[in-house]
Amino acid sequence: MRAAYIALSLFIVSLFVFLPAPEGLSREGFVMFGILLMAIILWITEAIPLAATGLLIMTLQPLLGVADARDVFASFGNKAVFFILASFMLAAAAEKYGLHKRIAVKLL
Repeated sequence: MRAAYIALSLFIVSLFVFLPAPEGLSREGFVMFGILLMAIILWITEAIPLAATGLLIMTLQPLLGVADARDVFASFGNKAVFFILASFMLAAAAEKYGLHKRIAVKLL
C-alpha cells in the first residue's frame, strides 16, 4: 500500500508540473501547490518517513524550478539552526550512553 501512496503523490506532482497553470496563478505557485498536495499525502499516510518528506519538499523546489536552491536553503545558514542541531546530537549521544540517567541521579 505504501508504494501506491508514493505513486499517487508522484503522479499528483507530475500533473501540476505538466498541466498549464490557471489564470491569475504563476506556474511556480501552481507547481508548489502540487508539491504541497504530495507532502500532505505522504505525511498523512506516512508512506515515507516524515523527515524524508520534508527533505523531499526542499529538494523538489529547485529541481522543478519553483525557487532557486540558494533561496530554499538560505534559512539553514542561520546560526540558531546549527545550535539546535548540535543540541539534538548531544542529547542523542547522552541518551545512547546513559549519561542522562547518571546526571539525573547525581542531581537528585
